[in-house]
Amino acid sequence: MPKIIHAQLPTPSLVGYWHNWNDTSAPYIPLTAIDNRYNVIEISLRFLYRHRI
Repeated sequence: MPKIIHAQLPTPSLVGYWHNWNDTSAPYIPLTAIDNRYNVIEISLRFLYRHRI
C-alpha cells in the first residue's frame, strides 16, 4: 500500500504541473526550465529513467 504524506502548502501557493513525455498539446520542457515562482509542482511520470531528470 502506498504511503500517504501530508504537508502544509505555502501561502500563497503557485501550483504547476510537469510531465516527462512529449505531447503535441503539452510539449516536454526540462524540469530545470520551470519558472522559479512555482513553489508547488505536481509531477507525473510516464517514463522512468536511470539518470537524473
